[in-house]
Amino acid sequence: MEYELIDAGPSRKSMKLKFSQEDVDNAFDQTYQEINNQVRLRGFRKGKAPRRVLENRFSKEAADSARQLLLDEKIPETAKAENVEILGTTRLVNTKDMPKPGEPFEANVEFDVMPEFELPEYKGLEIAEQPVNVSEKDVDDALLRYQKSFANYQEVDEPAKVGDILKVDFVTTSGGEEIMAMKEQRLRVEGEMLFGLPVPDLEAKFTGAKKGDKVELTITLPDDHPNADLRGKEATTVVDVLAVERGDLPELNDEFAKGLGFESMEDFRHRLNDNLIREGLVAARSKEEEEIIEKLLAAADFPVPESLVKAEAQNLVQARGRQLAGMGVAANAALFAQLEKYRPEAEKEATKKVRWSFIATKIAEKENIQVTNEDLSTHIEALAQAYGTTPAKIVQRIRSMNGISPMLAEIQGIKVIQFITNNTKGKAPTTTEDTKAMNADAAKSAQGLTGEGESE
Repeated sequence: MEYELIDAGPSRKSMKLKFSQEDVDNAFDQTYQEINNQVRLRGFRKGKAPRRVLENRFSKEAADSARQLLLDEKIPETAKAENVEILGTTRLVNTKDMPKPGEPFEANVEFDVMPEFELPEYKGLEIAEQPVNVSEKDVDDALLRYQKSFANYQEVDEPAKVGDILKVDFVTTSGGEEIMAMKEQRLRVEGEMLFGLPVPDLEAKFTGAKKGDKVELTITLPDDHPNADLRGKEATTVVDVLAVERGDLPELNDEFAKGLGFESMEDFRHRLNDNLIREGLVAARSKEEEEIIEKLLAAADFPVPESLVKAEAQNLVQARGRQLAGMGVAANAALFAQLEKYRPEAEKEATKKVRWSFIATKIAEKENIQVTNEDLSTHIEALAQAYGTTPAKIVQRIRSMNGISPMLAEIQGIKVIQFITNNTKGKAPTTTEDTKAMNADAAKSAQGLTGEGESE
């Protein structure tokens, strides 16, 4: 067999394969033998049908199989000889050309390859310090959230007060188009957010509301709204109040703390303080990681395979669709139009993600950063905890979706960014507890892979 390997674009190769008559005949011999062993023809014992009979009945199937046999054997062999790593699947260019017994055969295929680039300096980076401060008020606020979560709420026939919960239906429209709708939702008369939408006067708007009331709000959609066309625009939300519920807050004392498994209220406050510090450290480390990635992306600008970008962009578009559906946006033509408008933004983000994956892979190879069985177990446990399920169910889900390779790549990426972070200027190394917390935090981003966030 002869071949020719040429560039077909950024990080993409074209391979022209020329198979000899002998190569083709051997492939057909093997193919017809397999067909003979698998089918039973009337008048012949299994495996004993003459070749001419098989050719009359299965010539098209044999040609398809022989061509695939030639490609499956020779493409990896040729790539290895050329020291080329094939990414993803190969694409056959001349799909209508089929091999014939007794004749040579040519096939052209294209595939993505690892881009060639120089690693930027990734050790000793200077990044902005992210201070973590937890005050007594922060602990008080956390304690109040616990107190409210254990309140016993009952429906009351009275006007709503701050802290009450309203059972509501609501619809949000903008420009005459429905963009969000939900039924029988629970809205706390508190703060300034209405199911993800900013309402600065929320408490004033709903204080005094009664069952059967209709409250109309004019709001400005946030700058990070999932639909880029709606960012900063005005919207109208009509809320139907179905019921008013009021809760009796439990007393914050040692008995309350012991009911949650703590020795005393002082012990409970101490643990809350520790948890808030840990959450702050994880958030700070996440910002540091974002800064590191942005620095390295800026220092290593190289083209990436278009097919990988499009596949990742499609994942992002699907995730955005699930997000909008969770916000009450109906799956209709308008939603699909929104998602298509989002696609260019998704492709831009996908390009960054794919480029970073190549940088991380190259750093892992240089620093011999590998994923161990212990790493995998820790990550699966973090996923199970994040989605309130069992490690066994996570493993089952991963296997059903053939998701082990993406998960290993994700874990390796986590280890790479931790390695870089630990080697930034003046930065203390990551502790075991930090690593566990960051794994749990990172695991929450794997919803698209595991699907556990939707099914549990």
